Amino acid sequence: MRRSRELPGFDGYTGARELRAALLHRQRRSPARHRQQRPGQGPRPSNEEERATLAALYCALMVDRSLCAVKSKGDIIVDGPFAKNPVFLSSLAGLRPQQNVLASQLRDGTTQGAMVLALMGEDDKLPELALSLDRIAPEAPAMIADYAEKWRRLAEQAG
Repeated sequence: MRRSRELPGFDGYTGARELRAALLHRQRRSPARHRQQRPGQGPRPSNEEERATLAALYCALMVDRSLCAVKSKGDIIVDGPFAKNPVFLSSLAGLRPQQNVLASQLRDGTTQGAMVLALMGEDDKLPELALSLDRIAPEAPAMIADYAEKWRRLAEQAG
């Protein structure tokens, strides 16, 4: 298992700069302006990079809520397009510090998992599947935790 923050194919891009900028943009809004907004509504993204970053952050927040709902405790393996999104991965890792977030190089892990279950022997032993997993380091975990707490409160207010 590789222990790398940078994922193959991103040439060093981690999304860290974009994620920090998006979170800082949201923290800088004035309290008076915030009171005028409906719960869950924030300032508009300033550019397409920020929009994509916020979309990935929102997806990570929703996955975090789903993992909380099922009381997830083990490693989290992400595959498919989300496994190629460094903002999503590092945000999820920041939201789930008690768990390892691992990115799979498999494009279709759900299909592979179904195949493994279909090939399970009568002894209930699962066939082994070779996986290449990258451990993901959280990016700006304190900022993400703070943003997530505010996001949860606003979501609860919105009903």
